Amino acid sequence: MLGKLLRYEIRATGRFFLPCFAGVLGLSILSRVFWGFQMHNTSSQFLNIFTAVFTLLLVLMTVASVIIATLGIIYRFYKNLLSNEGYLMHTLPVRTWEHVTAKLLSAMLWNILSIVVGALCVLILGSLAENFWIDLRMAWAQLWLSLVAAYQEIGLHLPVLMLMLALLFLLMGAASILLYYTAMSFGQRSDRHKVLVSIGVYFLILFCLQTLLILLTVSAIPHIELPVFSGVATAYLVLGSALALTLALDAGLFALTTWNLKRHLNLQ
Repeated sequence: MLGKLLRYEIRATGRFFLPCFAGVLGLSILSRVFWGFQMHNTSSQFLNIFTAVFTLLLVLMTVASVIIATLGIIYRFYKNLLSNEGYLMHTLPVRTWEHVTAKLLSAMLWNILSIVVGALCVLILGSLAENFWIDLRMAWAQLWLSLVAAYQEIGLHLPVLMLMLALLFLLMGAASILLYYTAMSFGQRSDRHKVLVSIGVYFLILFCLQTLLILLTVSAIPHIELPVFSGVATAYLVLGSALALTLALDAGLFALTTWNLKRHLNLQ
């Protein structure tokens, strides 16, 4: 049933996100075309105006798409599970954790695609620069040589490092989304001012997490003797600790959200 929920969620949210991504890419291509013409014909006032207009539209739409994407993820969770639609969704033969998981995986998918779209926009506009692709290949080659040198000097295995960084990136992205879900799950328990309560809970959780992180860091530093560890051990220790803490945070936020929706659901 989780698979069906996820497919439904992706189709429903895709009607909103795909046109946004297509619009940003389309404006990037148009800006690239006009910039190319403008570079070869700088005296044309018409081209200068159109180039400036499309570039401004691209910047505005890129910023707006980031904001709208975040608001879309929040609104989708609220509308589908915490508003009148919730009466239908919560009567389906689906467990609460499956609802939350489908929403979370769909939101993470669109966040990843938004990063891909942003990278494509940079490549499209960056291709205007002379020798852009040559410089890009040289930069990648230099990065690879640096990673190989790091492996040779301190024994840091590149596949393991990349895997840990990718997992950390995914877990941190999930935590940022689950933080919204948890705040809304607490806010919906209120009979009045649900939005204000959700916002207050969000910042309260954020403040508590930041305070806890500072306390853990301050208390752990005196007990860590860095000279005892090699460079690779230190890197793995830091990444492993970050992975463990982020995973625990994800699990805690997911459990709180599910518990609130299962035990304290208030659709009034």
